[in-house]
Amino acid sequence: MAARRVGDGSYHPGMPTMLSRPGAPADTGRAVLRWFTGWWRIVHLGAQLMVLALSPSSYSPANRAAMARHIVVDTAPTLAWFTLLSSLISLVIIRIVVVTAASYGLSQYALQMVVRVLVLELIR
Repeated sequence: MAARRVGDGSYHPGMPTMLSRPGAPADTGRAVLRWFTGWWRIVHLGAQLMVLALSPSSYSPANRAAMARHIVVDTAPTLAWFTLLSSLISLVIIRIVVVTAASYGLSQYALQMVVRVLVLELIR
C-alpha cells in the first residue's frame, strides 16, 4: 500500500485559506442598505401623513365624513378592552393610595390623594 501525501487532493482536501466567504461584505452592505431603506420609508410615510394632516384641502366635507367613519370603525373594537384595562389599573392605583394613606394614619386625606393621583394620571 502506497503512502499518500497530504495536500495532493487525493486523501484530504486542502484547508481553505480564506476565513470568510467572498460575498460576506456585499451581503452586509445589502443588509445595511435594506435597514436604511426601511427606516427611510417609515420617515417618508410620516412626512406624507403630516403634510396631509396640515393641509386645509384634506378637510373637505367628504374627507371629514370618511375620516370620522374610519376613526369610529377602527377604534370601536378596542374601546371596550381599553376601558376595562384602564379601569382596572385605576382601581389598583386607588387601592395602593388608600392603603398607604391608612398605614400612615392619613385616612382623612385618602380621598384627596386619590383624586390628585387620578388627575395626575389623566394629565400624564
